[in-house]
Amino acid sequence: MVGSFNFGQTSKGHILAGGCHRPPGFTEADESQIPLQTGEPTEEQNYIIKTENIVKAREVECFLIWDPTIEHSPVLDAATYPVPFKASLDDRFQESMGNKAKTSAGKWEALMRAGIVFDKLKVMKFHISDAHASHDWVGAAMLGRNIPIPKNLLELVPFFSRLTKEDLPHCCMRIPYRVVKIDSETVHHIPGVFHAQKNFAEELRKHLKTLRLGKKWSDPSGALDLGLFLLGYIGPDGMSDFQAALLCAGFGLEDFVYYILMCLVLRTTKIVLLLVPSPSEG
Repeated sequence: MVGSFNFGQTSKGHILAGGCHRPPGFTEADESQIPLQTGEPTEEQNYIIKTENIVKAREVECFLIWDPTIEHSPVLDAATYPVPFKASLDDRFQESMGNKAKTSAGKWEALMRAGIVFDKLKVMKFHISDAHASHDWVGAAMLGRNIPIPKNLLELVPFFSRLTKEDLPHCCMRIPYRVVKIDSETVHHIPGVFHAQKNFAEELRKHLKTLRLGKKWSDPSGALDLGLFLLGYIGPDGMSDFQAALLCAGFGLEDFVYYILMCLVLRTTKIVLLLVPSPSEG
């Protein structure tokens, strides 16, 4: 999601950048294709815009395509939709979901819009998105998890209504995902790497609990003596990719390996044993 201005500059003054897109079947009309209203500039006013009864878009939702096997793959814009800040109304969803519709309307709209785009693609192998709340159902469906909506609603969603799921082989630990296929071809979801990094960093910073990595406790405070940047350790901005990278990437440390060993500590009652050999002992 990227910010969007409501007005754009042209040779004939300013224009309305676009109304809001609504998927087919929604209660409110799709206004994203309304012809742009322009006006000849004058001395008193350099734009004339017709905005009556039009909800102007606040954001733009983009669907990008690239080839990860190519080092410098071109990025193609498959679809771009101007969207409102607040979720659009769909009477079908409201009637079926009842009181739950208010908190899930954004997820439903994102699912419908993604289904429209994915259904038009001839080949799709991987889907990547961040962990924004509105993307929750899209990622869950691609991981084989059940979306908490009635079957009659799911049948209305392009692409996602045709997904089939197969259980993963049994293993030593329970994995709450399944293999997802579309027309016998597997499709996959990957969380956005920067968002996953921020979530991991935020878990490391929490003072009300201690993160476990396997059987080991983790405590990045021990890495402060090795040169861990204080900004990354404190993380005043939880949404900062830069601050998360300072904590996770190990920049500024004398030896990143020793930083990892310092994070994995053995805890007893009130004693923290830092079992880190010095370089001279190696």
